[in-house]
Amino acid sequence: MKFIKKNLSFIALIIVIIGATAYYMTKDGGNTAVITEGEAPSSSTEETFLGFASELESVSFEPEIFSDPRFTALKDIRTSVVDEDKGRRDPFAPLVGVAVTPE
Repeated sequence: MKFIKKNLSFIALIIVIIGATAYYMTKDGGNTAVITEGEAPSSSTEETFLGFASELESVSFEPEIFSDPRFTALKDIRTSVVDEDKGRRDPFAPLVGVAVTPE
C-alpha cells in the first residue's frame, strides 16, 4: 500500500510539473514583442541586429545565373556513403585473448 501511495504522489507531481510548464509556455510573458518601425532599440544587441538586418535588405539575387552556361555545365559529383560494420561495444575494454604486459 505504501508503494502505491508513493507512486501516486510521484505521478501527481509529474502532472503538476507538466501543467505548470504548459501554462508557462502558453502565457504571454512579454517576450514575444516584435520591433515595429519607429520604435527605438532597447539594447545595444538589438541595435546591432537592426544594423545587420538593414545591410541585408540591400542584397539582391539575380535568377539569370541558373541559365548561365557555366552553371548548367556543372556536374553532380556526390559519392554514396556506404554503411560499415559497427565497432566494439566498448572500444576501451581490453581485447579478448591479448595478454596485457605491465609497463
